Amino acid sequence: MEIYGVERVVKGMQFRHVGYSLQRKTLCWNVEAGVCRSLLGEVKWSHRWVRYCFFPVDGSYYDQNRLRGIADFCEEFTRRQKEGRL
Repeated sequence: MEIYGVERVVKGMQFRHVGYSLQRKTLCWNVEAGVCRSLLGEVKWSHRWVRYCFFPVDGSYYDQNRLRGIADFCEEFTRRQKEGRL
């Protein structure tokens, strides 16, 4: 399944698929601020936590609504990964 460049807008943030892990088993997403598209961080698989996690850029901060949107995104793609749908 090739979904390169697919974007999803969640709570004013864009999640853009930018590639795969080195082993090509999991996806990597950039998280960008709405219209200005400045990089907020990335969502990628954490082997230690066995789920998708958000890795913010230094100095970034978020309110509860943005954090909830990031958490929902990570939960959805973790579930899909574990179900073998990615």
